Amino acid sequence: IATAIKQALPKTATVLGGYHVLGLSDCPSGFDFVVKGEGELPCRDIVQFLQTGRPNLDSIPGLCAYRDLATGLSVSVKCNVMGASLHTLPIPTRLPRERYFSMSMGENLADTRLACIVIGRGCAFHCDFCCTPQVFHGRHGYRDFDKVIEEIRFLQSQLGVNTLNIRDETFGPESVIRAFCQKLLKSGVKIKWRAFAVVGTVKPETVALMAESGCHMLFYGIEASDPDTLRLRRKSFAGHIEQIAKDVALAQSHGIFVRGGFIVGHETDTEDTFVRHLEFLKEVHPDELYVSFL
Repeated sequence: IATAIKQALPKTATVLGGYHVLGLSDCPSGFDFVVKGEGELPCRDIVQFLQTGRPNLDSIPGLCAYRDLATGLSVSVKCNVMGASLHTLPIPTRLPRERYFSMSMGENLADTRLACIVIGRGCAFHCDFCCTPQVFHGRHGYRDFDKVIEEIRFLQSQLGVNTLNIRDETFGPESVIRAFCQKLLKSGVKIKWRAFAVVGTVKPETVALMAESGCHMLFYGIEASDPDTLRLRRKSFAGHIEQIAKDVALAQSHGIFVRGGFIVGHETDTEDTFVRHLEFLKEVHPDELYVSFL
């Protein structure tokens, strides 16, 4: 796509970022800049450079490579990744919803108008299959809840959104979940929302509060059916695997749809373990299973 854009619009600057650039030190074909880590501040500085020639590209935090305008060659630079201060970022501009939607999140359903929002970034956990710790390096703080509520009101009134997908890598800790739910209830905003949760981190009274404030779906990363494999994957609940079924049942008892993430292809997997996986998942009984292959 980037190559096609450059062919049609050769003066258009292209920036590559996200999880997929973690192993890159040069600009791939079709791209002028490669940014690692959070993108808001580096992209702001890149735009300023394109407009004014400043700041020096070597000084832009998170920029690890750029294409020299004179030679067209990729230049690698020392990449000092810095996180953005979420509370200083403005409410994001939204693309036309009719042209950008995800069928995988149910947005194609007639009664669902979904939008993604971010409340916090990073993750306190270190699962060995996940690249989030390589991008965010722990928790990076949270947005001001007043701004979050303002954004939700805009999404409802201007775009007709009725469902929020909270895109935090893991929604938490529990104190933040409770504060968000209480703020949402106090605001009078009525909206459905979904998020990523971690087994063993949310008390029953908090799950009840989540349901009351509009939570209708949680994604639990279950990933394996035995403690040894969970330890290999560095899952925080490996020592209390029985909590998985308890948390799934608790959410379901409050009318919350549970999507369970499960990994197939662990180095410990055999034909026999697949039978165990199936029996375990029948016991846990999430409403939907999301299978990934390691």
